[in-house]
Amino acid sequence: MRNELAYCMRFVLALLAALIGGIPAAPAAEIPVEVFFQRAKYGQIQLSPDGRNLAIVARLKNRYNLAVIDLQTREAKLVTNFSDADFVQSYWLNDDRLLVTEGDALEASGRARHYGWYAMDRDGSRMKRLRSFGAYVGPATSGGDDAVVRAGAHHG
Repeated sequence: MRNELAYCMRFVLALLAALIGGIPAAPAAEIPVEVFFQRAKYGQIQLSPDGRNLAIVARLKNRYNLAVIDLQTREAKLVTNFSDADFVQSYWLNDDRLLVTEGDALEASGRARHYGWYAMDRDGSRMKRLRSFGAYVGPATSGGDDAVVRAGAHHG
């Protein structure tokens, strides 16, 4: 019994030694430095209040745009088509309506420059440019597509 236990212990220790350092690792492939400075292909994923849609940032024409994915059908629809600006932020106002910000995400300072606010349906229809305001606070508690905003300096 003692010999079997000693054998098992030697086997486990030999296995651990092989896993930890006994087997030389292959060198990792070198990553080009440009990879670290590329713009992300996707980001800012937000689930709609009813859980049926995802709003995501996607790159198109080297700019960030907004797409909405219907989780039941798994179909994606591009809802902005900015070619000279970027989609910067979005907020779900209700299950069907979004508040979005247009701006320049390529700003050299690393901070996005905001150009304007829009309200739109999740399919991109009924897009309306809104007056400038300081910041979005949240959806109105009364429901609908009203929003609570804070007046103040524009983000641009």
